[in-house]
Amino acid sequence: MPDGADIRQLIDHYVLEMVVNDQMYRLESLLINAYDHLLDIRGTKRNKNAMGIAEVKHLSHIIRFLNEHDKYKV
Repeated sequence: MPDGADIRQLIDHYVLEMVVNDQMYRLESLLINAYDHLLDIRGTKRNKNAMGIAEVKHLSHIIRFLNEHDKYKV
């Protein structure tokens, strides 16, 4: 059975894959539903955070979204 760290790593990987695959709607949905771990996760394969991945892929709309993530806090 996986422990908490394993589960967190799986979730982090899943969220970073959303950035890689330019899934803006899903990322926005996470923030709307109070997911507040978007900017501090770091992938093990790429060793980049969400912002770093968006910058490498030149996803300006996701970069802007990540810079404005505080607007989603309730």
